[in-house]
Amino acid sequence: DISGILQGYKDSITPHTWQMIKEQTQEWVDVYSNEDIYEIMRKSPDNILCLGILVQRSEEAVTNPTKGLKLLNVTNTIISYDSFINAMNVAKNDLQQTQGEFTILNDLYCVAGALSNEQINAVIPLYINDEHMKRIRILEGIWLGYLYTLDSYGYDKQQEVAILKLLCEIIQQRTDTQRQKQILFELEKVCQFIINESQGFKTAEQYGEKTYEKLLNRLVLVNSQEYDLRIPLMIGYLKNNVTSVLLPVYYEYLRQQYQNKYNKRSLETKQIVENLVYGCEAKHQTMTVSTNNRDNITIINSDPDYIEKSYIDYYHDELCEPIQLLKEKINNENQRLIVSDAIEVDYIKSLLSPIPDFIKNLLSYCQIDEDYIGKHLDYAHLRWELLVTFYYLIYSDTNSGALQNLPKEENILSVIDQRLQSGKEHVVDYDYSTENIRLVSYVALNCKTLEGFAGLMRKYCSQCRGPLFTEIFKQLLRPDDNENDSIAGKITKKDKLIALITNQIPTTTTIKLFYNMKNYQRQLYYNVRMDSLYEFINNNEVTEIQLHHLEKIVVYCRGRSTLPDRKSRKQRLHCYVLF
Repeated sequence: DISGILQGYKDSITPHTWQMIKEQTQEWVDVYSNEDIYEIMRKSPDNILCLGILVQRSEEAVTNPTKGLKLLNVTNTIISYDSFINAMNVAKNDLQQTQGEFTILNDLYCVAGALSNEQINAVIPLYINDEHMKRIRILEGIWLGYLYTLDSYGYDKQQEVAILKLLCEIIQQRTDTQRQKQILFELEKVCQFIINESQGFKTAEQYGEKTYEKLLNRLVLVNSQEYDLRIPLMIGYLKNNVTSVLLPVYYEYLRQQYQNKYNKRSLETKQIVENLVYGCEAKHQTMTVSTNNRDNITIINSDPDYIEKSYIDYYHDELCEPIQLLKEKINNENQRLIVSDAIEVDYIKSLLSPIPDFIKNLLSYCQIDEDYIGKHLDYAHLRWELLVTFYYLIYSDTNSGALQNLPKEENILSVIDQRLQSGKEHVVDYDYSTENIRLVSYVALNCKTLEGFAGLMRKYCSQCRGPLFTEIFKQLLRPDDNENDSIAGKITKKDKLIALITNQIPTTTTIKLFYNMKNYQRQLYYNVRMDSLYEFINNNEVTEIQLHHLEKIVVYCRGRSTLPDRKSRKQRLHCYVLF
């Protein structure tokens, strides 16, 4: 029962308190009724004195108070709530308009202020004294609802948050007159009550006290682009803790700017992340491993099978290092070094945006050094802020659940480094000169065991492509095997070719596999396909071969065109389905 509560407050005011209120009469007078604060509070238990302002409302004010109401002008007009409502009702009736038509009401539905050129269409209560504030607290839902929706029953918790943005706008439009400083002081005390005592503010679903605490702790805010940063700035100011909120607000401002400017998963964003982790001059560490292979071969000539034995061991255990036939060059792109100590301050500064006007304005209002933020920037923490924004929020587009468990400042570099490079492997390059190809292919063709041959191919042709693989494949296709070799149980070219095609070596000899089969047609089919492939490669002058083990065994070749009327010598890519 609001009326009963208000009447109870009025009845409980002591004579001493009434005398104190009476002493404020010269400063606080309703310009419409000419009644002072003492007369207003004596006459009615539910009337309050307010500051008149001119605002622009949109339909969005109903659902999003922060966005839906914009301050146009601050006046020095002091008017009681009852006088304001009565004057607005007269203006409404004269214009024959209905409430809720914001577009027309913004332009025409307003009343005159204290000065001839002043207009007001909204009011905000002033603290003035404790007994007056009790009325404001009880009537909070009514005056807030009307302020944002032109309906005394249009209250919503978010309006208690949105009024902080309105306070910031009033401070921005302030004048330095003593009267306006006095009015602002009383208005700030009303807003202080809201953030310290009001349950509506504390339980607001969006951008209330919980969001403010997340901002201070630098937790990621959901839909942060919608968060008007004047709200947390005002909360910090009203809590007499403005210096503790300046940097968090600026960091969040940067985050909003970056999210609006950069595209998700873009190369530009990835480059920024890499520059922050590895530095702008980061280089890939390259390791070259070379061996005196030819000297080794000369020394061990007394054992002609020594090389092959080393590759047999390598086939069974890749940790065993075989005799190196070719010089290795390992390009290890994973070894980019993290810049952990020497922070590139100049690069970080190049990413920063200027201090926004709403922060500058408050610095001036609070008489704080305008370069306060620049002097207190912690670049180690700022790098963490930038990495969270550019990597987690923009580049990788992390889901909201994962954003609540972000790495700490001390380990974010290693976490992002691991993610950026997890898909990369050592890239081993060899010098595939004509001489080197001839050497390795000679060893491969003369291997006496499939294990030795398989170890050699795993070492130098693991991808089943390249000039060395092409040469060995073509050599194995040539039908010049001695039939007596197969009868004697020796490993033949056909055995090695089958090992390549099937990507495995049998546990028994290929003589039993292919020559003693019950189904002779399969052996015939194999021979026909091999002969056909050999003819295909020769006819098309194939220079590159790739073997893919899919559901079907496919040989990809690069050679001349197979069309009879095509005179061009430009090479074409051919696909030959073997099995």
